[in-house]
Amino acid sequence: MNPELRRNLWLDMSPMRLITMPMVLGLAFAAIWTTTGLGMDKQEQLAAVAAAARGLYFFVVVIWGTWIAARLVTGEIRDRTWDAQRMSAIGPWTMVWGKLIGGTTFVWYGGAICLLPIMAHTLGGGLGGALKDLMYFVAMGLFAHATAFFISMLAVRRKAASSRLASFFAFVAGITAAYTLQGIWLGSDIWLNIPYIWFGNEYDFFTFQLWSLAIQVFWVLLGCYVLMRHELQVKTGPWIWIGFIIYSMVMAAGQVDLFGLFGGGLLGDAPDQDAVSFLEGLPVDMMSVSRWLAAAIAAGSLTYLAIFIAPKDWVQLRWVRSQVASGHLITALSNMPSWVYSYAAAVVAALAIMPHVEPIRLSEFLQIGVEWSSKSGTMLGSVDPRPIVIAMLMFLLRDIGIVLWFNAGKKSKRPDLGALVVLIVLYLIVPMLFAGMQMWSALPMVSVWPGDQGWLHPMWPAAQATFVFALVIARRKVVRSRG
Repeated sequence: MNPELRRNLWLDMSPMRLITMPMVLGLAFAAIWTTTGLGMDKQEQLAAVAAAARGLYFFVVVIWGTWIAARLVTGEIRDRTWDAQRMSAIGPWTMVWGKLIGGTTFVWYGGAICLLPIMAHTLGGGLGGALKDLMYFVAMGLFAHATAFFISMLAVRRKAASSRLASFFAFVAGITAAYTLQGIWLGSDIWLNIPYIWFGNEYDFFTFQLWSLAIQVFWVLLGCYVLMRHELQVKTGPWIWIGFIIYSMVMAAGQVDLFGLFGGGLLGDAPDQDAVSFLEGLPVDMMSVSRWLAAAIAAGSLTYLAIFIAPKDWVQLRWVRSQVASGHLITALSNMPSWVYSYAAAVVAALAIMPHVEPIRLSEFLQIGVEWSSKSGTMLGSVDPRPIVIAMLMFLLRDIGIVLWFNAGKKSKRPDLGALVVLIVLYLIVPMLFAGMQMWSALPMVSVWPGDQGWLHPMWPAAQATFVFALVIARRKVVRSRG
C-alpha cells in the first residue's frame, strides 16, 4: 500500500472522527426532514434535505477539502517535516496521489454521506440524471483539490511555500476552479438542446463538457506530478509542457466555432445576415484566420504565464547557451525554459496566419468616417493585418525581456511584481497619454494599434526588444563580475 496514503489515513481517519462526521450530518438532515412541511409531504422533505446536502457538500468537500489540499505540502514545509519525506524512497506519482487522496479522505467521507440524499432525490427523475449529478459533484471536488495542490506546488517551486499567503492563493484558485465548473454545469442545463460545435462537428453539450473536464483534471494532475518530480529532483523533460501547449492551442482553435457565425454556432441555423455578408465580403479565409489567431493567443497567454510563474534559472540559461555554442542543438532544445516553447508555438501559429490574410478595406464594410480616420491618423480604409501580427510577437518578446531584466539582479525583491507594474504602464498608461494628446501616429510604437506605417510597425517593438535584451545581458555581466 502507498506509504504516504497509509500515513494520511492513520492521521485523519480516527475512530472518533469516523463517528462524529455521520452523526453531525445525520442530525442536520434529520432536523431538516422533521421541520419541513411539518412532515406532511415526503417529496418536499426529501427535496429540502437534498438542497441542504448540496450546501453541506460544497462546504465539506470543496471549501474544507480545498483548504486541506492547499496545505498538503506547504504545511509540511512549515512544520519542517518535508525534507525527511523528500529524502525517502517514495516516487513522485506515489507522493502526489498519496497526499492528494490520503490527505482529503476524511472530507470525501463526509462528501459521500452528503451524496446519499442528493442521489435519492435525483433518482426520482431517472438514473441518468442521478449519474450526471454524481459525476458533477465528484468532478467538482477533485478539480478543486487538484487545482489547489498544483498552485501550492508552484509556490514550493518558487521557494515561496513558507508564506501563508501562498496557501491562501492556492485555496482561492481551487475555489475558483469549483465555481467555474459550477457555471459550466448550470450552463449545460440552459444549452442542453443546443449542439456543441467544435471544429465543425456537433457534439452533445453535456457529453463534450464532461470529457473536457476529465481532460482538464488529467492535465492538472499531470502538472502536479511534474512539479513533484522537480521537487524530488527527478529529471523531467519538456514533453509534457509541450503537449499541454499543443492541447491548449487545439482547444482554443476549436472554441472559435462556438463564438463565431460558422456552422450555425450559438446563433442557430439562421445567423444574422448582415454579419454573414460582412464576413463573406472580407478577402480572407476568416475560419482559418480565427482558429490560428485563437491558437496564437493561447500560446501567447501560456508564455506570459510561464515567464511570470516559472523560476528564472540563470544557470540553466548559461548551460543551454554553452550547449548551443558546442553544437549540441538537440540537447539545448530539450532543456530550454518553459516560456521558450510556448513563445515558439505562438510564432508558429502567427506565421500560419500569414497565407490567409491580405490588406483589408474595412471602410467598404464598416462605413468608417473619413473625418474620424484623419483625426486618429489611421486610414482604416486599408489595413494589412500581417505587420500587426508580427508586431504582437515582437511586443511579447520585449515583455519577456522586461521580466528577465527585473529578475537579473542578484538580490531583487519581488521582481515579477515590478515587471508586471511596468507592463501595465506600457500597455495602459502610455497609450492613454498618447491618445489624450492626439498623438495617434505614435500609438504603433507602444501598441498594436493599426497605424499607416505598414511593415515599419513591427520595427518599433523589435527595436525595443533588442534594447531590453541588451540591458539584460549587461546586467547579468555586472552581477557575475561582482560574484
